[in-house]
Amino acid sequence: MGHSYAYAKAVTISAPVPEPSTYALMLGGMAVLMALSRRRKVNART
Repeated sequence: MGHSYAYAKAVTISAPVPEPSTYALMLGGMAVLMALSRRRKVNART
């Protein structure tokens, strides 16, 4: 029993923290998608 408790105590799972460049890339991608969406709406009206 002592071994399973020690093993369970030693294993920790932590979520990775994204780097600022990841956020910049994600925001850039969203901006491109929004621009394409708006362009398609304008072209559909004409």
